[in-house]
Amino acid sequence: MIILSGSNKVPEESYTSKAYIVKNKDGSVRQYREFDERHKPKIDVDYQIKPSYDKKNKTLHIHDYKNGERQPPRRLTVEEYVKYGKYFNVNLLRR
Repeated sequence: MIILSGSNKVPEESYTSKAYIVKNKDGSVRQYREFDERHKPKIDVDYQIKPSYDKKNKTLHIHDYKNGERQPPRRLTVEEYVKYGKYFNVNLLRR
């Protein structure tokens, strides 16, 4: 896993790592991207304000990739919260 800080963006392909984490300047995690076996994005997990869920609070949500296109956000399953929530320091009960 590769960790990027500040304004760095996650690459569209990765041959060096299966996952990238992007941190905000304050050290909190902004995004986690996982790549598939063809080195293309598989999922993005984001922690930010998402008006479709909550207009005031940050929410953890996931974007799947289909045919190379990032899909609209969706809520994480319980299993996904367990797997990815640890990177964002998000309590499952605050979901």
